[in-house]
Amino acid sequence: MAAVASFDPVIKVVGDESLTQSVLPALTRLFGNTNWRVRAAAIELFPAFAKTFSEQAFAGAFTKFCESWLEDPVYAVREAGIGCIKQMMGSTKLGYKWAKESVVKKLAGMTGHKNWLFRIVPLVGIEAWIDVTPAEEVEAVFVPVILQLAKDKVVNIRIAVGRCLRLAEKKVKEAKTKQALKELRAEMRKDLDQDVRKAVAAATSSAEDAEEEEDNSNNKAE
Repeated sequence: MAAVASFDPVIKVVGDESLTQSVLPALTRLFGNTNWRVRAAAIELFPAFAKTFSEQAFAGAFTKFCESWLEDPVYAVREAGIGCIKQMMGSTKLGYKWAKESVVKKLAGMTGHKNWLFRIVPLVGIEAWIDVTPAEEVEAVFVPVILQLAKDKVVNIRIAVGRCLRLAEKKVKEAKTKQALKELRAEMRKDLDQDVRKAVAAATSSAEDAEEEEDNSNNKAE
């Protein structure tokens, strides 16, 4: 843990030119550490890296670490990584543009993973990132993931789909996409598992509230 803390003063003075020599080898060692707490602590450095180094330097040197968090064998590390990526998407110069070609693409590619513990990661990511993601990207990338995983045989994944449904319906703008999500909601309300039905019922209530709020706004505008 001391090794992680020692980076704090370094990132304030090291430049892009000495990036590889001074930072990357140590990060490689940290993320190769068998202690998951060390890996989770190292993740906390990345928002500072994103603010300190140029976009090009960060994308070229650090993105590979960000992508690796999504497949870490320990859930706490995956969760910490998703939270850190959200922070970098929303409060640094990287924004969604960086994430789109790296971690978001990686996330979408995990829907076919053999292990459901990793198949659910895209839904955890969607829940976390949807409010810092443009509506058109939610429609183009996140909604297809939701529709695909809604058919998963694992109950926990379908429950996570239910949670994502209400967030997606609030975010998307296209009528066709809204209708597809609404139809999925109706279908999942008939799920054989009670917990899935509860999750979808919560999504239904939230979606109806959003529709009512939108109608009221439109009426005021008229």
